[in-house]
Amino acid sequence: MPENTPQQDSPQESTRRLENLARVGTVVEVRHEKPPRCRIKLGDNTTDWLPWIAGRAAGNKGSKWWPPVKGEQCMVLSPGGDLSQGVALLGAYSDNMDAPSDGEGVDRTQWSEKDWAEYRAGRHTIHMDEGITLEVGAACSIAMTPDSITLRVGGAVLQIGPDRITSNVDIVAEGISAVHHVHGGVRIGDDNTKAPQ
Repeated sequence: MPENTPQQDSPQESTRRLENLARVGTVVEVRHEKPPRCRIKLGDNTTDWLPWIAGRAAGNKGSKWWPPVKGEQCMVLSPGGDLSQGVALLGAYSDNMDAPSDGEGVDRTQWSEKDWAEYRAGRHTIHMDEGITLEVGAACSIAMTPDSITLRVGGAVLQIGPDRITSNVDIVAEGISAVHHVHGGVRIGDDNTKAPQ
């Protein structure tokens, strides 16, 4: 090689950059505060703090937050082979972090050991160990825990528990008010009243 050949043009540097275009590695550190980044172990080397591909990253116009975890396998993609410009592409199963299912036709998202969602042959199951809340706007929600379901719409609240159903508003079933219904055939003595009206 001529003495005046720049270092970036050497065959060794070209080979190194080519090898660094896409490399499989393992997450060794994660920084959650802004800007979120992770460090990846690639062979004997560890990268600087790199962003990860999140699926969507458009702020409040469309984003996903699901940070990597230590030990997760990924691919580092480096434009031009420059690891300082790399990004981590998550989602490669490994011996340490196995797939959450082996079923054909199964779509499963595993958030933790106890919390997951799964679609399987026309059936969709969401399992949460502590609770689920569905919200529409600021005044409508359904909250479920292992021992209760609470429905809120405006100021109305209906709660279903293991031993009772309660409501802070009147309940009308087949045109009969639970609060304001009347009974016919009321007499003193042991007779029963007629059905509510």
